[in-house]
Amino acid sequence: MRPWHVLAAAACIFLLACSRPMERGPAGKYETRHPSAQDRVAVLILDEDGKGSLSFNGDNAPLKWTAKTRGEVWLHTRDGGVIEARQKDFGLEMSLPGVGAMAFTRIE
Repeated sequence: MRPWHVLAAAACIFLLACSRPMERGPAGKYETRHPSAQDRVAVLILDEDGKGSLSFNGDNAPLKWTAKTRGEVWLHTRDGGVIEARQKDFGLEMSLPGVGAMAFTRIE
């Protein structure tokens, strides 16, 4: 191998090793437990196509979602409301009307 080949190969390996891993998008399955009733679980599903659902206590609410800048995710409800969520290392954090702050952990 010629000396410049070795240098080029070493540079490529260095760049690959130092590059940031691809950030994971918001699509996935999340869950949280109700703050006052730990046996009640809410499940949030965000599909790759921008559709999803929020299920809690047997009720299923379809929604659409949009990824915004700085890790924000907007959940668009059927009646026109918007819930703003923020991506965190563990999953999503948001404030739900009538419930308050909720942390949804990514499970898939």
